[in-house]
Amino acid sequence: METKFIENTNEQYSIREDGVVIKHYKKFYSKKRGHRIIFKDEEVKVSKFNKSVNIYYNKIIKNITVKQLLFKYFNYCICKKCNFKIKENLPQGICSNCLKLNIKESRKKYFLKNTEKFYKKAKIWRDNNPEKIKLLRKKTAQKQMLTISKNYIAHLLKISVKDLTDDLYHHHRDLILLKRNVAKNHNISINRLK
Repeated sequence: METKFIENTNEQYSIREDGVVIKHYKKFYSKKRGHRIIFKDEEVKVSKFNKSVNIYYNKIIKNITVKQLLFKYFNYCICKKCNFKIKENLPQGICSNCLKLNIKESRKKYFLKNTEKFYKKAKIWRDNNPEKIKLLRKKTAQKQMLTISKNYIAHLLKISVKDLTDDLYHHHRDLILLKRNVAKNHNISINRLK
């Protein structure tokens, strides 16, 4: 993996492309025979709270997030949730897919905690707007009729959707399309065709 030295640290700190910050340091051992210098590499501990590391910049400790370092040196960030590489610097550190999932999950939790409240609001809205409800029902019925959904065919056959097999669905769908085509060509009502 590619590593890059963090500037102004006198090549004591580097960052790998997977987000690991490494501290390079020297250890001096003095024995009777003389000094020995041992170079060691050690991973810097990342704070769990804000995903940051402490780095010594010219004898000053700076607290920098790993996300900032990755974006500065490799031009991408890593999502906190799915570990996916993001080509933009997002303030939350979460990709757009995980953000949408978080919003959906929080809405589901809120709905499950307050179901009675939502049902009451919906009932009040339905009671206050009967014309809009009629329009919505008409639009959904037209959409089902045009797309010839399984619900529409099950309703026509007066059976449940669970009992409707794929063969029966395709057969009845083809029959409806044929009747519509004949009715359109001969300018007659589809109800006259049986």
